[in-house]
Amino acid sequence: MDLHQSKLLLDKINALYKNMSADSKNISSIEKDLMKSYIQQLYESFLEMPGQVVSRSAVELFKSEPKVTLHKPAPVKEEPSVSSPPEPKASTTPEPPKPPAEAAPPAPAPPKPEPPKPAPP
Repeated sequence: MDLHQSKLLLDKINALYKNMSADSKNISSIEKDLMKSYIQQLYESFLEMPGQVVSRSAVELFKSEPKVTLHKPAPVKEEPSVSSPPEPKASTTPEPPKPPAEAAPPAPAPPKPEPPKPAPP
């Protein structure tokens, strides 16, 4: 690891950052790529430290795109609602109108009881 080289990279990163932040709404893609390159070089310079063994997966982890994990909410179980049975469907053909109710004749009067007959002597 060359600390002098790392210092130069840090100075480049700081200078580029200063220029980018001066006009933060108009950062070109070439400036973004250059910043990414400087940061990657700085990172790799620290990987070359003597006495350390760095696995290849750590380097690949840095170079890979971030993975996004979305969590779906758990499905909500709906309780069946208690309701009355469905109303029977009305027929599609209308019922014929009923004839008007006629006045019924008055009921006959109950028969009068007969008077008791005298008993024979």
